[in-house]
This record gives sequence, structure tokens and C-alpha cells, in this order.
Amino acid sequence: MKNLNNFLTEKKKANSKTRPAKKKEGKDDKKYFELIGKYKQMRKNSSKRKEANAILKEAMELARDGNVSAKCKLGAAYL
Repeated sequence: MKNLNNFLTEKKKANSKTRPAKKKEGKDDKKYFELIGKYKQMRKNSSKRKEANAILKEAMELARDGNVSAKCKLGAAYL
């Protein structure tokens, strides 16, 4: 049986292990989707338009040079 102090101070192991990409899935899909989501939230605020454009530029470079699937691009368009 565990001691209460040890139990409370014990660090929980992270369950977020990286998983291999599935078929028809690019390895940069998740990052691209997050960037597009962040861009679409920031563009609504007129004071953050320049920052939003920088994020969009990064996402477009990732789509062009990285490994982003067509399904992810389509899903981000509907976001």
C-alpha cells in the first residue's frame, strides 16, 4: 500500500505518446490544423491582424514544404 505523501507527490506519467501516422495522413497535419485554427481566431480581432497574417504565412509554408494531407487541408478550410 502506498504512503499518502508519496501518492500525492508522485508525478503522473504523460499519456500523450506520439503515434505513427495513419494511411493518407501527413506527419504535419496536427500542427497545420492548430495553426489554421489559431489564425482564424486571431483574424477576428482587428488589432491582431498582423500577427494573424504571420501565422497564416507559417501555415502556408508548412502546407507547401511539409507533409500535410489533402484531407487536413480540406478540414481546415471548413474550420
